[in-house]
Amino acid sequence: MRIGEGKSRIRLADSEQFASWLSAGKAADSVTAYSSARKAMTKVSDARIILGGKMGLLGYPQDAFLGATPGIVEEAIYALEAGLPCVPLGAFGGAARDVAIALDLLAPSQRIPRGEQLPTYDASLERVGDLRDRIPGSLRPALAALADDDRGEPMAYDVARLLEEWLS
Repeated sequence: MRIGEGKSRIRLADSEQFASWLSAGKAADSVTAYSSARKAMTKVSDARIILGGKMGLLGYPQDAFLGATPGIVEEAIYALEAGLPCVPLGAFGGAARDVAIALDLLAPSQRIPRGEQLPTYDASLERVGDLRDRIPGSLRPALAALADDDRGEPMAYDVARLLEEWLS
């Protein structure tokens, strides 16, 4: 297996070398680790399609997101900042619905009322809203339709067509 980039790229022959390489590194706290992983994935991605996502509802430990901000929201932010296509499938709910609303792809009235949330949730959605101009105006109608679509397979074809147009 090969690890790293450019001149720092190395070849590891077996699991022992991999374990040794892992143990030599400095462990990051979980918040930093999640954000770093999301940034790394953005660098090797051509687009981001987001679906669902935890919303940090207080009193519901199973809805706690991992990292400084909700993963789905942070992935959308990184994609938009990097100039990548970002397709929020908001009809399935969760944080992806709120991203679609922040991007003006769904109406604010489509936000689901919830109880109190972790404090970084709304702030991260504000950052998404600040990036709404990164979406080409010509693609907004198609993105809005996809954000409100829950048809499964037909929607997947529509996403593929949209990405083809966005990336051309």
